[in-house]
Amino acid sequence: MGTHISSSRKSDAQRKIKAKIKILEDYLANGIPEGNLIPNDLASFRRWEDPLRGLEKIGSPNTMDKPYNRALKQRVVEILNKLADRRQRKHRRTQVVEALRKDNQAKDAVIRDLAAQWHATKHELDVARQNERRMGNRVVELEQEIAELARKLRTVTSLRSISGGSGRIDHDSK
Repeated sequence: MGTHISSSRKSDAQRKIKAKIKILEDYLANGIPEGNLIPNDLASFRRWEDPLRGLEKIGSPNTMDKPYNRALKQRVVEILNKLADRRQRKHRRTQVVEALRKDNQAKDAVIRDLAAQWHATKHELDVARQNERRMGNRVVELEQEIAELARKLRTVTSLRSISGGSGRIDHDSK
């Protein structure tokens, strides 16, 4: 005698549920591969199908609510909650990483700007020091020239003051 249709449907539904649970548990253990669909709730879990993995749609929405599927349903809810929590953590982590990346880019821009300012200031300082040396050398040259001209002036003509109050300067004639 064959099995009754209800037991066949029951075992078929449990097989489908267990196959999906196995894949979700693998996602929990090893991470979610890029581009794979993850059900968000029991309804999407029930409709989830992937022929490449042998996952089939569960026909009736009531199948998950049957008493003999209660433990499986509970396990599905636990796994979906854990996966949702991981997605939220990953999303928050991505946001934090992005914020840190932006902060680092801003700091890098400030560092580049400060480095450019430092180089410009150093160049200006080098030019100012070079000008100061030139001016110092020019002052020394002018002082030597003044001293030379004063010496020549003293040797060429001697100056004397006359006390008569006329304010006139007489030069000695030779």
